[in-house]
Amino acid sequence: MKEQFKEISKHLIENDKFNKIVSIGITGSYASKLKNGPDYQQKKLSDYNFYVYIDGEEKDSYYYNKLLRESLEKVLIDTDYTLDLHPFSFYPLDCSVDKMVQLTTRCILMNRKDLYASYIWHGWKKNYIELYTKQDIFEAIPLLKKDESWFRTIYHAINYYKNMILNIPLFTSCEAGRKVELIRYTKELIKDGVQILMESDLYESEEHYTILHGGKEEIMKFYSSISELMTLNNCIERILSFHDDDEKSIEETEIVSTFFKLFKILELTLKKQNQSIGLEHSFLWF
Repeated sequence: MKEQFKEISKHLIENDKFNKIVSIGITGSYASKLKNGPDYQQKKLSDYNFYVYIDGEEKDSYYYNKLLRESLEKVLIDTDYTLDLHPFSFYPLDCSVDKMVQLTTRCILMNRKDLYASYIWHGWKKNYIELYTKQDIFEAIPLLKKDESWFRTIYHAINYYKNMILNIPLFTSCEAGRKVELIRYTKELIKDGVQILMESDLYESEEHYTILHGGKEEIMKFYSSISELMTLNNCIERILSFHDDDEKSIEETEIVSTFFKLFKILELTLKKQNQSIGLEHSFLWF
Protein backbone atom coordinates (compact mmCIF):
# COMPACT_ATOMS: atom_id res chain seq x y z
CA MET A 1 0.00 0.00 0.00
CA LYS A 2 2.86 2.42 0.62
CA GLU A 3 3.64 2.58 -3.11
CA GLN A 4 -0.03 3.27 -3.83
CA PHE A 5 -0.03 6.11 -1.30
CA LYS A 6 3.03 7.53 -3.04
CA GLU A 7 1.09 7.43 -6.31
CA ILE A 8 -1.89 9.17 -4.71
CA SER A 9 0.46 11.85 -3.34
CA LYS A 10 2.03 12.33 -6.77
CA HIS A 11 -1.39 12.74 -8.38
CA LEU A 12 -2.41 15.29 -5.72
CA ILE A 13 0.73 17.40 -6.14
CA GLU A 14 0.60 17.34 -9.93
CA ASN A 15 -3.02 18.51 -9.89
CA ASP A 16 -2.76 21.06 -7.07
CA LYS A 17 -3.63 24.12 -9.17
CA PHE A 18 -3.78 26.40 -6.11
CA ASN A 19 -0.44 25.18 -4.70
CA LYS A 20 -1.79 24.99 -1.14
CA ILE A 21 -0.73 21.47 -0.14
CA VAL A 22 2.05 21.71 2.47
CA SER A 23 2.29 18.08 3.60
CA ILE A 24 0.95 14.61 2.84
CA GLY A 25 1.45 11.66 5.15
CA ILE A 26 0.31 8.34 6.58
CA THR A 27 -0.41 7.63 10.24
CA GLY A 28 -2.49 5.08 12.16
CA SER A 29 -1.78 1.38 12.75
CA TYR A 30 -0.41 0.87 9.23
CA ALA A 31 2.26 3.53 9.77
CA SER A 32 3.08 1.91 13.13
CA LYS A 33 3.60 -1.43 11.39
CA LEU A 34 5.93 0.15 8.82
CA LYS A 35 7.98 1.73 11.60
CA ASN A 36 7.92 -1.13 14.07
CA GLY A 37 7.79 -4.24 11.90
CA PRO A 38 5.04 -6.50 10.55
CA ASP A 39 4.20 -8.10 13.92
CA TYR A 40 3.37 -4.79 15.56
CA GLN A 41 -0.20 -4.84 17.00
CA GLN A 42 -1.24 -7.77 14.87
CA LYS A 43 -4.58 -7.07 13.20
CA LYS A 44 -6.23 -8.48 10.10
CA LEU A 45 -7.54 -5.06 9.16
CA SER A 46 -5.07 -2.18 9.12
CA ASP A 47 -6.25 1.39 9.61
CA TYR A 48 -4.79 3.46 6.80
CA ASN A 49 -4.90 7.10 7.88
CA PHE A 50 -3.93 9.21 4.87
CA TYR A 51 -4.00 12.97 5.48
CA VAL A 52 -3.46 16.01 3.29
CA TYR A 53 -2.48 19.24 5.06
CA ILE A 54 -3.27 22.51 3.29
CA ASP A 55 -2.44 26.17 3.83
CA GLY A 56 -5.84 27.58 2.99
CA GLU A 57 -9.30 28.58 4.17
CA GLU A 58 -12.20 26.32 5.12
CA LYS A 59 -13.83 26.75 1.69
CA ASP A 60 -10.64 25.35 0.11
CA SER A 61 -11.28 22.01 1.82
CA TYR A 62 -14.14 21.36 -0.61
CA TYR A 63 -11.87 21.59 -3.64
CA TYR A 64 -9.12 19.50 -2.03
CA ASN A 65 -11.57 16.83 -0.90
CA LYS A 66 -12.75 16.54 -4.52
CA LEU A 67 -9.14 16.28 -5.68
CA LEU A 68 -8.44 13.69 -2.98
CA ARG A 69 -11.40 11.55 -4.05
CA GLU A 70 -10.29 11.73 -7.71
CA SER A 71 -6.77 10.65 -6.69
CA LEU A 72 -8.07 7.72 -4.64
CA GLU A 73 -10.31 6.49 -7.46
CA LYS A 74 -7.50 6.75 -10.00
CA VAL A 75 -4.90 4.83 -7.94
CA LEU A 76 -7.08 2.40 -5.95
CA ILE A 77 -9.24 1.33 -8.89
CA ASP A 78 -8.38 -2.35 -8.34
CA THR A 79 -8.32 -2.25 -4.53
CA ASP A 80 -11.21 -3.38 -2.33
CA TYR A 81 -11.40 -0.62 0.29
CA THR A 82 -13.80 0.96 2.73
CA LEU A 83 -13.65 4.76 2.90
CA ASP A 84 -14.26 5.71 6.51
CA LEU A 85 -15.62 9.25 6.47
CA HIS A 86 -17.21 9.22 9.94
CA PRO A 87 -19.80 8.69 11.19
CA PHE A 88 -20.23 5.39 9.33
CA SER A 89 -17.89 3.45 7.09
CA PHE A 90 -20.23 0.97 5.39
CA TYR A 91 -23.13 1.61 3.07
CA PRO A 92 -26.52 0.32 4.32
CA LEU A 93 -26.66 -2.57 1.82
CA ASP A 94 -23.07 -3.65 2.50
CA CYS A 95 -22.88 -6.38 5.14
CA SER A 96 -19.28 -7.40 4.46
CA VAL A 97 -16.91 -7.22 7.43
CA ASP A 98 -13.92 -8.62 5.54
CA LYS A 99 -12.72 -5.53 3.70
CA MET A 100 -9.07 -5.57 2.69
CA VAL A 101 -8.40 -1.88 3.36
CA GLN A 102 -10.02 0.54 5.81
CA LEU A 103 -9.06 4.05 4.79
CA THR A 104 -9.57 7.21 6.82
CA THR A 105 -8.67 10.35 4.91
CA ARG A 106 -9.29 14.07 4.98
CA CYS A 107 -7.83 17.51 4.29
CA ILE A 108 -6.58 19.37 7.36
CA LEU A 109 -6.26 23.15 7.53
CA MET A 110 -2.94 24.28 8.96
CA ASN A 111 -4.37 27.64 10.06
CA ARG A 112 -7.03 25.83 12.11
CA LYS A 113 -4.89 23.50 14.19
CA ASP A 114 -7.25 24.25 17.05
CA LEU A 115 -9.89 22.06 15.39
CA TYR A 116 -7.86 19.05 16.53
CA ALA A 117 -6.89 18.53 20.17
CA SER A 118 -3.22 18.52 21.16
CA TYR A 119 -3.37 14.78 21.94
CA ILE A 120 -4.44 14.14 18.32
CA TRP A 121 -1.48 16.12 16.93
CA HIS A 122 0.93 14.34 19.28
CA GLY A 123 -0.60 11.00 18.28
CA TRP A 124 -0.08 11.75 14.59
CA LYS A 125 3.49 12.86 15.26
CA LYS A 126 4.32 9.56 17.01
CA ASN A 127 4.06 7.47 13.85
CA TYR A 128 3.81 9.93 10.97
CA ILE A 129 5.31 8.81 7.65
CA GLU A 130 5.92 11.80 5.43
CA LEU A 131 5.24 11.38 1.71
CA TYR A 132 5.53 15.05 0.75
CA THR A 133 6.36 18.18 2.71
CA LYS A 134 6.96 21.91 2.34
CA GLN A 135 6.85 22.70 6.08
CA ASP A 136 7.01 21.08 9.50
CA ILE A 137 3.35 20.49 10.34
CA PHE A 138 4.16 19.60 13.94
CA GLU A 139 5.93 22.86 14.73
CA ALA A 140 4.48 24.66 17.75
CA ILE A 141 1.84 22.07 18.63
CA PRO A 142 0.55 22.60 22.21
CA LEU A 143 1.95 20.57 25.10
CA LEU A 144 -0.17 17.75 26.48
CA LYS A 145 -2.16 18.98 29.45
CA LYS A 146 -5.48 18.15 31.08
CA ASP A 147 -6.72 21.72 30.82
CA GLU A 148 -10.08 23.20 29.87
CA SER A 149 -9.50 22.60 26.16
CA TRP A 150 -8.70 18.93 26.81
CA PHE A 151 -11.83 18.46 28.96
CA ARG A 152 -14.09 19.98 26.33
CA THR A 153 -12.55 18.00 23.48
CA ILE A 154 -12.53 14.62 25.19
CA TYR A 155 -16.03 15.07 26.59
CA HIS A 156 -17.42 15.98 23.20
CA ALA A 157 -15.55 13.04 21.66
CA ILE A 158 -17.07 10.40 23.93
CA ASN A 159 -20.53 11.93 23.49
CA TYR A 160 -20.03 11.80 19.73
CA TYR A 161 -19.35 8.07 20.03
CA LYS A 162 -22.49 7.71 22.14
CA ASN A 163 -24.63 9.47 19.54
CA MET A 164 -23.22 7.23 16.82
CA ILE A 165 -23.98 4.11 18.85
CA LEU A 166 -27.58 5.25 19.34
CA ASN A 167 -28.06 5.87 15.60
CA ILE A 168 -26.52 2.65 14.29
CA PRO A 169 -29.91 0.82 14.20
CA LEU A 170 -31.20 3.56 11.88
CA PHE A 171 -28.14 3.22 9.66
CA THR A 172 -28.63 -0.43 8.69
CA SER A 173 -30.82 -3.46 9.37
CA CYS A 174 -27.86 -5.75 8.67
CA GLU A 175 -26.63 -7.28 11.94
CA ALA A 176 -23.07 -7.80 10.68
CA GLY A 177 -22.86 -4.17 9.56
CA ARG A 178 -24.27 -2.94 12.88
CA LYS A 179 -21.80 -5.04 14.84
CA VAL A 180 -18.80 -3.66 12.93
CA GLU A 181 -19.88 -0.08 13.65
CA LEU A 182 -20.64 -0.88 17.31
CA ILE A 183 -17.20 -2.41 17.71
CA ARG A 184 -15.53 0.56 16.01
CA TYR A 185 -17.04 3.22 18.27
CA THR A 186 -16.70 1.12 21.41
CA LYS A 187 -13.00 0.67 20.62
CA GLU A 188 -12.69 4.45 20.28
CA LEU A 189 -14.27 4.86 23.72
CA ILE A 190 -11.94 2.23 25.19
CA LYS A 191 -8.87 3.96 23.73
CA ASP A 192 -9.94 7.43 24.91
CA GLY A 193 -10.71 5.89 28.29
CA VAL A 194 -6.98 5.30 28.81
CA GLN A 195 -6.15 9.01 28.89
CA ILE A 196 -9.32 9.86 30.83
CA LEU A 197 -8.58 7.35 33.60
CA MET A 198 -4.84 8.10 33.69
CA GLU A 199 -3.34 10.48 36.25
CA SER A 200 -2.46 13.92 34.80
CA ASP A 201 1.30 13.57 35.27
CA LEU A 202 1.36 10.27 33.38
CA TYR A 203 -0.81 11.73 30.61
CA GLU A 204 1.47 14.76 30.25
CA SER A 205 4.50 12.46 29.97
CA GLU A 206 2.77 10.71 27.02
CA GLU A 207 2.33 7.41 28.86
CA HIS A 208 -1.04 6.75 27.22
CA TYR A 209 0.64 6.56 23.80
CA THR A 210 2.94 3.84 25.13
CA ILE A 211 -0.12 1.90 26.29
CA LEU A 212 -2.10 2.39 23.06
CA HIS A 213 0.87 1.49 20.87
CA GLY A 214 1.35 -1.64 22.97
CA GLY A 215 -1.96 -2.94 21.65
CA LYS A 216 -4.58 -5.05 23.39
CA GLU A 217 -2.21 -6.53 25.98
CA GLU A 218 -1.05 -3.14 27.32
CA ILE A 219 -4.57 -1.67 27.24
CA MET A 220 -5.93 -4.63 29.19
CA LYS A 221 -3.06 -4.43 31.69
CA PHE A 222 -4.00 -0.79 32.32
CA TYR A 223 -7.74 -1.48 32.55
CA SER A 224 -7.16 -4.45 34.88
CA SER A 225 -5.55 -2.09 37.39
CA ILE A 226 -8.80 -0.11 37.78
CA SER A 227 -11.23 -1.66 40.26
CA GLU A 228 -14.37 -0.05 38.78
CA LEU A 229 -13.78 -1.91 35.50
CA MET A 230 -13.40 -5.43 36.90
CA THR A 231 -16.84 -6.58 35.72
CA LEU A 232 -16.32 -5.10 32.23
CA ASN A 233 -12.82 -6.30 31.42
CA ASN A 234 -13.84 -9.63 29.92
CA CYS A 235 -16.13 -7.92 27.40
CA ILE A 236 -13.61 -5.15 26.74
CA GLU A 237 -10.94 -7.71 25.89
CA ARG A 238 -13.26 -9.53 23.47
CA ILE A 239 -14.20 -6.23 21.80
CA LEU A 240 -10.51 -5.37 21.33
CA SER A 241 -9.95 -8.86 19.85
CA PHE A 242 -12.96 -8.72 17.53
CA HIS A 243 -11.09 -8.73 14.21
CA ASP A 244 -9.07 -11.79 15.21
CA ASP A 245 -12.05 -13.84 16.42
CA ASP A 246 -15.20 -15.23 14.89
CA GLU A 247 -17.83 -12.51 14.51
CA LYS A 248 -20.17 -14.52 16.76
CA SER A 249 -17.71 -14.31 19.66
CA ILE A 250 -19.63 -11.40 21.20
CA GLU A 251 -23.31 -10.49 20.95
CA GLU A 252 -24.60 -7.14 19.71
CA THR A 253 -26.45 -6.46 22.99
CA GLU A 254 -23.27 -7.22 24.95
CA ILE A 255 -21.29 -4.60 23.00
CA VAL A 256 -23.98 -1.96 23.59
CA SER A 257 -24.18 -2.78 27.30
CA THR A 258 -20.38 -2.59 27.66
CA PHE A 259 -20.27 0.74 25.84
CA PHE A 260 -22.81 2.43 28.10
CA LYS A 261 -21.36 1.02 31.33
CA LEU A 262 -17.90 2.25 30.36
CA PHE A 263 -19.31 5.58 29.17
CA LYS A 264 -20.93 6.17 32.56
CA ILE A 265 -17.65 5.47 34.38
CA LEU A 266 -15.68 7.78 32.08
CA GLU A 267 -18.25 10.58 32.30
CA LEU A 268 -18.20 10.43 36.09
CA THR A 269 -14.38 10.42 36.08
CA LEU A 270 -14.33 13.53 33.88
CA LYS A 271 -16.73 15.33 36.20
CA LYS A 272 -14.55 14.58 39.20
CA GLN A 273 -11.35 15.63 37.42
CA ASN A 274 -13.03 18.76 36.12
CA GLN A 275 -14.08 19.80 39.61
CA SER A 276 -10.69 18.96 41.11
CA ILE A 277 -8.97 21.66 39.03
CA GLY A 278 -11.69 24.25 39.63
CA LEU A 279 -13.38 24.24 36.23
CA GLU A 280 -16.80 22.98 37.30
CA HIS A 281 -18.53 26.31 36.54
CA SER A 282 -17.02 26.68 33.09
CA PHE A 283 -18.65 23.60 31.61
CA LEU A 284 -22.30 23.97 30.65
CA TRP A 285 -22.47 20.24 29.90
CA PHE A 286 -21.84 19.41 33.54
